[in-house]
Amino acid sequence: MVSSRGKSKGCVATLIERKMRLYTAVRMPDRTALSMEIALSVAISQYPKGTFLTATADRGKEFACYASVEATH
Repeated sequence: MVSSRGKSKGCVATLIERKMRLYTAVRMPDRTALSMEIALSVAISQYPKGTFLTATADRGKEFACYASVEATH
């Protein structure tokens, strides 16, 4: 979620686990791939290994880090 008003570039990464209906939000300073990678790592590390098996993302530039996240987790 990104605000298009003002000078703020901050946004929130929202993650949803459909089966358990688990919603997680992580604040990000900007929409870069590095910020998304850090946000995903923070969110994933809070839950037992194997909780998040797949991910669906849109075509935004912030998801260019998917290969790195896959390799790490």
